[in-house]
Amino acid sequence: MVPFAYKANDLDIYVVVGTDLFIIEEHRTDVGNIIQLLNASVKHAKENGITACIGFPNDNSNNVSRAFLKEKRIGLLDTYILPYKIGDYKASMKLLNPFSILFSNCLLGLSHLSSSNNIADTIIRKVRPQFEQTRFKWFNPTDYHLYQNNEMQCVWKISAFEGVKACFLMDVYPLTARNFDKAVRKMVSDVKKECGLFLYVGHLHFTPLSMVKIPRRFEPKAFRFDCRILDKEKLSKVDVFNIDNWEVDLSSYDLL
Repeated sequence: MVPFAYKANDLDIYVVVGTDLFIIEEHRTDVGNIIQLLNASVKHAKENGITACIGFPNDNSNNVSRAFLKEKRIGLLDTYILPYKIGDYKASMKLLNPFSILFSNCLLGLSHLSSSNNIADTIIRKVRPQFEQTRFKWFNPTDYHLYQNNEMQCVWKISAFEGVKACFLMDVYPLTARNFDKAVRKMVSDVKKECGLFLYVGHLHFTPLSMVKIPRRFEPKAFRFDCRILDKEKLSKVDVFNIDNWEVDLSSYDLL
């Protein structure tokens, strides 16, 4: 469990992100081992002032998360895509690259019309700049690309996902429609020669002009967002189990 500083209704709290569970293979048939390990972890978190545990379980860990960690579903994150070179997704579709490039350039051009600077009223949010000082030191720090100006900052990373190379927009701050679309344009401009697929996974309070939302039935992966409240005096169920109240995206956990 990795702790992060959060604000909840302007109250300072710590939230832990479940990142790894390991049990030697010959001991995995004993459910008691899983329960003992998870209970010890949660007990340790409570003793150290942690307010909540959040998790993003994949297909393999989903049942463990809900049954043993007693986490409840906040919601599902959305996946947005800009298929700049659709042939990067499937080699058989390479002949369609000119059309996907034209379509993507139309979206990017249209995104210049994005002017809203309304910031989402997320009452549970990451504490900055502490967040950036630690989160992007994971894995290979040089793989994270930071763009920053006087108005906003964003981070992206090129990585393989479900066997396909893609560039992921991981974080935009402050998160507004104008900043998001500007981040996408900057990301594409910088890396379109080495990567043709651009993705964002998170929860947006607006409809971006630079990317299209993938319908649930076509999403390559379900991005589940769960939570278990450890300190009910600091966090209420009403606040926690409404995804609109959270600042959440790929930077919130350890997928990339």
